Amino acid sequence: MWLLAVSRPVSADIDHTHLRRIATFVEDAIQAGLIPGAVVLVGHQGEVVYERAFGVRAVDDVVEPMTVDTVFDLASLTKAVATTTSVMVLLEEGRLRLRDPVVAHIPEFSSHDKGTITVQHLLTHVSGLRPDLPLADAFEGAVVAIARTADEIPEAAPGERFTYSDLNFMLLAEIVRRVSGQTLGHFSRDRIFAPLGMRDTLFTPPLALVPRIAPTEACGPLAWPCGGPGARMLRGKVHDPTARRMGGRSRGSVQHRGRSRSFQPDAAGRGRIRWDSGAGTAHRCADDPGFDPTPAGGPPRSRVGHRLAILVEPRRPLFGRVLWTHWFHGHLAVA
Repeated sequence: MWLLAVSRPVSADIDHTHLRRIATFVEDAIQAGLIPGAVVLVGHQGEVVYERAFGVRAVDDVVEPMTVDTVFDLASLTKAVATTTSVMVLLEEGRLRLRDPVVAHIPEFSSHDKGTITVQHLLTHVSGLRPDLPLADAFEGAVVAIARTADEIPEAAPGERFTYSDLNFMLLAEIVRRVSGQTLGHFSRDRIFAPLGMRDTLFTPPLALVPRIAPTEACGPLAWPCGGPGARMLRGKVHDPTARRMGGRSRGSVQHRGRSRSFQPDAAGRGRIRWDSGAGTAHRCADDPGFDPTPAGGPPRSRVGHRLAILVEPRRPLFGRVLWTHWFHGHLAVA
């Protein structure tokens, strides 16, 4: 006896009219000078249903066409893709708690009455810390950056108001290092990227990868703002000035391939869980159901980020990603 099994293809559930509009939307942005190029991927039910590269990835000296395997600087999406997800791994393993005071892991943070600031306050940007270290004050080394951050004077009481702060995630990266014994780059590689097959998502990429990396901006080694005498195009080096001064191993420094293997069929399910956990901050924190990733007075969870937009619909089998060379001009918003 023979049996013919007929299954409904995933593409049958997709409105291809909407997919065709993607090209118009991106090409209009390129023509308007908003971006030089982009890579767009859409997935449904664990399968990639749309993937395309647009425009160019480099415009200085030699013009290079954009390709689906172009590697991008994720900038502040490092917070969601690497830092938050690493924190959640430690939470699931019971090695860290949301209500842990930061000083339990970074004792020197206790100055200026900061003893009541918790890991949860850092994750939700309600720690009371200011947005960043002074960018005009150049320094070098992660040790210096953490020491300066530990000595910060809060601008508000913890939980009082939302202030998006890079300092919060510098501290979280340091907590990951002290709790796990690994830097954020090594921990996220071993526990997140490698298990998902994300071979081209990494900190401090090797020289062999540089030709596939989208350049960002001409900057001095420790300078901000960029430009001026001695500035060289950053390609494979993090654009964020504080991360660059820290050696490219803290916030805003993950390099990410246009076509991430985490969205291939064999790993798409796990990839969606991990992206969702990062973008939503704590969807998988089952041991602390009272945690609210969107505090009172804070903005709703964003689907748009610097250079990379990650879209995850928790109630629908839909995921997507847009990457673009941001520093050519302005931002590209994704609705």
